[in-house]
Amino acid sequence: MTMQEMLDDRAAEERAKALAEGEVKGRAEGSARMLALVNAMIKDGFTADIARLNDDEEFCAQMLQKYHLN
Repeated sequence: MTMQEMLDDRAAEERAKALAEGEVKGRAEGSARMLALVNAMIKDGFTADIARLNDDEEFCAQMLQKYHLN
């Protein structure tokens, strides 16, 4: 294996690691945002509508916007 191939392999490994870390961070942020939305909806008495968040993307987007979580 040449030095360039070794450097290329190392760079590819670092990109893959950074991507994986970004995905983990993104999932955590998404989970926190949805938990904040559910808590806000409970506080405002919208408990019956919480199930719609999973089934209706437009409704979910509207609620995220309403509660300034987008």
